[in-house]
Amino acid sequence: MKRDVEVLYLVEPIDEVMILNLTKYKDLEFTDVSREEVDLDDDEDTKKEKEEKEKELDDLLKFMKNTLGDRVEKVSVSTRLEDSPCILVTSKFGWSANMERIMRA
Repeated sequence: MKRDVEVLYLVEPIDEVMILNLTKYKDLEFTDVSREEVDLDDDEDTKKEKEEKEKELDDLLKFMKNTLGDRVEKVSVSTRLEDSPCILVTSKFGWSANMERIMRA
């Protein structure tokens, strides 16, 4: 990302469980960027631009959702991507793929 944010790479299986329960440390807030609707302090111009893009790409988004069917829950426009054409995220209150794997084990 080309934004001024600090990033922690949590690669151990227990990290996800820990970070779900520890949402703050001192004055720092933790945010899981693998979730949908991550607020990266976008300004009003960015939000308006996103809404315009959603209207412009509405037919494409519907086509992609119909094509992918039940394999995805939702197809939407994102403002957090810089170089990648798409991103797969988990729902706001759902389990990530890693958490599902841990719970099945």
